[in-house]
Amino acid sequence: MLLLAAMACLGLSPAVLEVRAVHLPGSLAREDLVTHLDYVHRLGFNALWVQAHQVTNDPLARTPSLNEAGRVLASWSRRENVRLIVSLDPMIAGSDRFALGDKALVTAIRRFARTLRRDAQVHDLILSFENAAPDLREIRDIVTYGRDAAPAHADLARRVRVKLPRSMRLWLLPARPLDTAALESLAPLPVSIGLVWRGNDATPAPPSATDISHLRDAVGPRAVLIHDRFPANQAGNRMPLAHNLGPLQDRDVHLAGRINGYVSVAMDDWAASRLTLITVADWLRNPPAYEAKTSWERAMRTLAGEDAQALEALRTQALEWGGPPGGRNHHTAATDNPSRTSNVLRDPALVSRWHWTLTRYPQRMKHLQGLADVAFRDELLEVMARRLVIARAIPTAREILARQAAGRSDLAGLIGELNRLRARAGATSSRIALDRFLFASGILPLLDSADDAPARD
Repeated sequence: MLLLAAMACLGLSPAVLEVRAVHLPGSLAREDLVTHLDYVHRLGFNALWVQAHQVTNDPLARTPSLNEAGRVLASWSRRENVRLIVSLDPMIAGSDRFALGDKALVTAIRRFARTLRRDAQVHDLILSFENAAPDLREIRDIVTYGRDAAPAHADLARRVRVKLPRSMRLWLLPARPLDTAALESLAPLPVSIGLVWRGNDATPAPPSATDISHLRDAVGPRAVLIHDRFPANQAGNRMPLAHNLGPLQDRDVHLAGRINGYVSVAMDDWAASRLTLITVADWLRNPPAYEAKTSWERAMRTLAGEDAQALEALRTQALEWGGPPGGRNHHTAATDNPSRTSNVLRDPALVSRWHWTLTRYPQRMKHLQGLADVAFRDELLEVMARRLVIARAIPTAREILARQAAGRSDLAGLIGELNRLRARAGATSSRIALDRFLFASGILPLLDSADDAPARD
């Protein structure tokens, strides 16, 4: 607040970012797509980041076209005046057809860009190497550029920029953090090519304002977009047993004044991301005035509505799942999934923690039924139900393993308990989570009517 007062005395106002975007991962082919788009737009996000594969079937085809979700998104964005940012990973989209140095790759990207511009009024194209290896593998590229991939990526960006419509801005998302070697390859690029700074899965925190100043000293006064992997929880094909319910925190108060845009990456469970996205939107509106705890409390009250028991239950759950990335009570699907949870069967200390879930969750989930935001409530309760069904299975599963280790064969009663638990779970994600847990524990083949081995997390 003192900073705001000082800025007012100097006739300054808090920086308002040009791009305030959210990325909704996963498939966009959902009936509730527009509902979620409307929600984040009402929060104050003025842009949407999408992957090329989310809006097209084959972005580098000879005649690229929007898929049905892409057409819905394009129509919505025109109606609401929301900016679309499309990220294309040429190493994935064209891995079996192009080398980075091919002229044909530039031609294919140009066709895709023109389609985006014509059919969806897209003005921002991200050339993404987020998932690319730091070393080149294609022999034609190695001959041209050497082993290091950074010069090849930079050269492709330069060649693509020349071929893009003038009204389209090109951004480069490098394959690795912006270290000295990477900066050397980026410095010669035209300043019209912006840079995307991303965190990694383990530490998604964005840079400081000082970091951005140093970046521009090295690569020139080009635009910078922050791709902040928060509240994303590394779900992908994994089945998370917890959500990220914490507020945005520990962001440099001066960062917004040094960058052109900010992208918050939601969890795959979009509605469950709402608690955190409310706090992100608060920070974007006024970074100097942002207070994480105040925003967090406001977000929980918004989602709970008038139900005092639901609000208190949400506060408790948010404390359990709301730690900062890398800290206590922060959960990701990479470490907190059914397959990994099978490890608790060999650790008595971890078993006791799951007993706490077994005793506390039923009443808490009953109170959470009163949350006003139904979409948020349903996704929160679904993942809590997964966690609870595994907590119910752990004592029995542990006893089965103990009896097997002792050479005992009296397992029929215990197997019956687990089969009844599976039957009560029904055709839900809780049943899938339970079977993945039992499969990873080596117990699923013992059970009656066991399905084919479920996918691992």
